[in-house]
Order: sequence, then C-alpha cells, then structure tokens
Amino acid sequence: MTTFREAADSIMPVGKHRGLTLDQIGESDRGLLYLDWLRGELDPKPRQTILDRALLKDLVAYLDDAAIAVQLRELVERRR
Repeated sequence: MTTFREAADSIMPVGKHRGLTLDQIGESDRGLLYLDWLRGELDPKPRQTILDRALLKDLVAYLDDAAIAVQLRELVERRR
C-alpha cells in the first residue's frame, strides 16, 4: 500500500507536468483538478500499462488523503 508521503513525492512520468511531484502539481487549484481528472481517465481503463497502474495507485493514495479530499471537494463545490 502506498502511503500519502510516497504518493506526494511520486514524480509525474508523462504529460505537461512531467518531472513534477504529485504534491507540486496539487499545490494549485488547476493542478489538483488535473490530478482528479487524470484519476478518472485512468481508473476504468481496460488496458492499463504498468505505468498507468503505478500512477493510478499513487493518484488514489494522494487524492484520498483526508486533507486533500476536503480541499478537492471544496474546490469542486466552488466551481459549480
């Protein structure tokens, strides 16, 4: 099981945020929304690569942290 700290320190392997940690990406509202979107994109994916599975595991551990989850919920509520 991945801990929050391990997930937060995990480095984004692809995309425009490549090379940044999940924590660095999640520091901004846009970054946090991006991580939530990405989790949704990877979650039901039928043909996941090893990279997809590892990234999804880290995203879940990071976004399901109590403090991050509250922050994300508040952000989503404000955007409605």
